[in-house]
Amino acid sequence: MVLAGCGKPSLTVAHQHYNPSGMTAVVKGHSNQKTVHYQINNGSQKSQSVTGGGYAITLPAKPINR
Repeated sequence: MVLAGCGKPSLTVAHQHYNPSGMTAVVKGHSNQKTVHYQINNGSQKSQSVTGGGYAITLPAKPINR
């Protein structure tokens, strides 16, 4: 994950390993930045807003083939 913003960026995740629940896995964590940017398997870059210092990113359980 890459963070954008000013100041010394920090990024934490709640767990080191995530298991899918149904069709998705939700990664939760904290950051002092306004947005967390992420990329899956060389796909397009996506972003998630940080609200109240926390974020949640919903990822597919399996890669989507296009």
